[in-house]
Amino acid sequence: MILVIDSTNELLVGILDCENVLCFKYHAESREHVEKIAVICDALLRSVSIKPTDITEVIVSAGPGMYTGLRSGMAFAKTFAFVPHAKVTGVITLDVMAASVEQAKTPVLAVTDARRHEVFYALYDENGKLLIPHQVAKMETIAEAIKRVTDSQRLTIVHNLREEYLVPLTGVFDCKLVENPLKSSTILPYYYKVSRKYPNYDAPVYLRNPDVLTMTSLRT
Repeated sequence: MILVIDSTNELLVGILDCENVLCFKYHAESREHVEKIAVICDALLRSVSIKPTDITEVIVSAGPGMYTGLRSGMAFAKTFAFVPHAKVTGVITLDVMAASVEQAKTPVLAVTDARRHEVFYALYDENGKLLIPHQVAKMETIAEAIKRVTDSQRLTIVHNLREEYLVPLTGVFDCKLVENPLKSSTILPYYYKVSRKYPNYDAPVYLRNPDVLTMTSLRT
């Protein structure tokens, strides 16, 4: 059995038997991760009569996400996995979002809000090959970046943004928009698929570096 946790923005928790969804919970409040992860996991395990020791793997998102929420999810995953000696596998949520539109016949742009009028995005070809790696950028610069790596005039955008933020792209490309697939249990099997396709991410990928200076940096 596989436990899936994504705390990059809202909170997503589910249990898989390989690619088969056993149970799923989406919690929209992004400021309650610390309080809710353990409660939701316990409720889901009980709902399908699974013991924590039955979990053989925990797939957890390593980002991109905000500092507190992301770390709470990754820390819980490692703590939970300790007792049953379960494997912990880190994935990138953008990869999962892109994989969820596997029937797309166009390049796929996965994009999430990075605050401060910026987004965190990655671009994939129609076969899932990464064309532009995960990075932060101004939305206004992404169209030109896409044109440098593909001649396609069509684009599938999977996102969690308000549609007006996508105008710099929808005004340039013929776009199909897919809004926040993380809200549906149908996203869960793609965490499994991505965990088998891409390298394991064991360090958090933040939307941006913390806005602090260490004492070492102050001295240099």
